[in-house]
Amino acid sequence: MQSLDRIVFASPSVRVGAFRCPVADPRFRDSGPIEAHLIAFPRTGVWIRHAGQVPFVADPGVATIYNQGQEYRRSSLCRDGDRSDWFAVTPEIAVAIAQEVGGVAPDDPRTAFRVSSARVEPDLYLRQRRLFLRLERGGVEPLEAEEAVLGLIGAVLG
Repeated sequence: MQSLDRIVFASPSVRVGAFRCPVADPRFRDSGPIEAHLIAFPRTGVWIRHAGQVPFVADPGVATIYNQGQEYRRSSLCRDGDRSDWFAVTPEIAVAIAQEVGGVAPDDPRTAFRVSSARVEPDLYLRQRRLFLRLERGGVEPLEAEEAVLGLIGAVLG
């Protein structure tokens, strides 16, 4: 089966990619646990339900927040399926960001991000789109890319 993810940037600290899953794909409802701590910026609307939590609509106004290993299910809202761009960090960086934003170190790195979603104002959505497109074109130095991704994740969690 074809991968649902396309990586546009990778370094030892961060990865950035595009996730595309049509409604007709057998993995639409459950594509497996999340592989990294990440923030996903939906391009389409979709219902998301993290394991043991209340479902919510993820769309361009709501970023989805995942911890590594997070189990979840999705349900369709539109015929385009689930289309999102994501920004991932290592567990150590996730803990550092969570501590910076929340003031307290998480008890367990597997639950560094304590919320499942966050409102995204239009200026923040535009910021991530611009960064994603620059990374996709390959016009960003690795250190600049890493700093931009960390700042973006901090802004969402803050």
